[in-house]
Amino acid sequence: MEVDWYELSKINIVQYYKKYYELRFLLKFPNFLARKLHRNDLIDYIRNNMNPIIENRTKLEVIQFLNLSSVSKRDILIAGW
Repeated sequence: MEVDWYELSKINIVQYYKKYYELRFLLKFPNFLARKLHRNDLIDYIRNNMNPIIENRTKLEVIQFLNLSSVSKRDILIAGW
């Protein structure tokens, strides 16, 4: 299935990640995104609001992170699939 990511809304992108992104990678995605974008604010959020043991995180924690107003559609697309 070919997806035109730039045509989707942020909500749709997050829903797509939730449904199709392999769980072992999804759980690591917040850390990857924050490091790739050099976003200390997101690193602080992860440190203070998410399980520090990545394997013990829940999908809900990651979805809540992606839904933060400080995480834009552009941020998600830059970090990539």
